Amino acid sequence: MRSLVWNKEIPWLLISGGDDSLIGLWDIRKNAIVYEVYEPSVSISGFAFHHEKPFNLISTHFDNSVIFWDLREISQIR
Repeated sequence: MRSLVWNKEIPWLLISGGDDSLIGLWDIRKNAIVYEVYEPSVSISGFAFHHEKPFNLISTHFDNSVIFWDLREISQIR
C-alpha cells in the first residue's frame, strides 16, 4: 500500500491504493473492504478529494495519469 486518504463527509471511509494497481474502499467500523477496483498497469501514487465536492475522488498514477471518481456511483458506500 502506497497511498491512503480519509473522506471528511464519510468519516468511516478509508481509501487505499498502491503498486498492485488496486484501489480499495474500507469501512473502518467493520475493518472490511467494501469496494475494490483494479486499474491495470498503473501504480497509484496518491489521492485527493475536491475541496468543495467531497464525493469526487482523484487518483494519481506513476504514468502521470489522473482518474476522476464519483463516489456517489458506488452503492456499497451509501
